[in-house]
Amino acid sequence: MAVVKLGKPVKSNLGGDNGAMACIINPAKTDNGRLVSSNYERTGTDWDALAEPMLRDNEDSPKGILKNSRLAYHIKLSFSPDDPVTPEKVHQLGMEFARRITGDEYRFVVATHTDRHHLHDHIMVCAAARYGDHLNAHLPKDAIEQWRVVANEICAREGLNVIFNPVTERVARKMRNDGIARKDDGSTPERGTETAAGTPEPSQTTPGASLWSAGTVCRWRRSTPRRRAREPRTGCGS
Repeated sequence: MAVVKLGKPVKSNLGGDNGAMACIINPAKTDNGRLVSSNYERTGTDWDALAEPMLRDNEDSPKGILKNSRLAYHIKLSFSPDDPVTPEKVHQLGMEFARRITGDEYRFVVATHTDRHHLHDHIMVCAAARYGDHLNAHLPKDAIEQWRVVANEICAREGLNVIFNPVTERVARKMRNDGIARKDDGSTPERGTETAAGTPEPSQTTPGASLWSAGTVCRWRRSTPRRRAREPRTGCGS
């Protein structure tokens, strides 16, 4: 069972000794950085090496970094103490979750904490895309519910407990009806294979498997208009 929560957006304290990045990759909570990974850096202990590329993406976005700019989003993915998962497995699932909700278009860091009775991931996602014009992310209203659909699908596949919520199930059905959701082989599920709640019939799937895969359904809406081309930057910031 994975609980998904969205923390306060990071606005001014991403890097530095006391910044948000240093907080989530705390060596005392991540087995000396062993349980820290990202989709752009190898280090698990250097918070500035992880924060600086995110800051550069924000600086290169159409509006740059303003006084109240959102630099990154902090997402928490917590697993039940009753689930038979190891720290390594929770970290692996956190990396999959992060890739799927971002489409790998945004830099992200996953830090698995082992300091509490339940294992949980802290996921820091840059607010500006890593490619092209570095467009800023604007989350749709049902973003968290979409993320919960992804978390439920991962848990079902792994044979873990799944949280059923009417709102989340409604979003899951909408995603399937919109053709976003897919079976594991990439095809869309056939009609009549889900229950009224939108979950697969037990007879239709093997234990721990899922009927459909959400894939990269949660690519964040990028509504910032494209900027005009400009001269490439020189020096250390290029």
